[in-house]
Amino acid sequence: MSGNNGIIIRSTDGGNSWKTMNTKTTEQLWGIHFIDANIGISVGSNGTILRSINGGTDWSLIQSGIQNLFYDVYFTKSGVGFASGSNVLYKSIDFGENWFPILDFPFESPADWIRSIKMVNEDVGYACADIGRIYKTMDGGDHWI
Repeated sequence: MSGNNGIIIRSTDGGNSWKTMNTKTTEQLWGIHFIDANIGISVGSNGTILRSINGGTDWSLIQSGIQNLFYDVYFTKSGVGFASGSNVLYKSIDFGENWFPILDFPFESPADWIRSIKMVNEDVGYACADIGRIYKTMDGGDHWI
């Protein structure tokens, strides 16, 4: 689980006990997703993207180059991922090592904060934004309607 002040807590016993991990950040972390037992991504305020390759024990900062808020992160089994937030949608095709913006996402003014994003399979996915907006992709997240 992730939260305020850069907190990520981990349980290895089904939730009976929790240990605080060292993220080396004080940013708010709103989204977290583990692709497998080792690789995890957490996202949050000020464009924060963190990546772990050892089950959440250690976290490294991935430079996003933006100050937007990231609210959610989701990966497919093949390692294609999305980080969504305040007027921003980023994509990774290499298990979260590198990220790039989806430039032609149809954001609506004045603000389109994508709070949740999920892929049904490798091609079809949904992004839910404020004010009841729902976006859909049918080509693996390259284009959205």
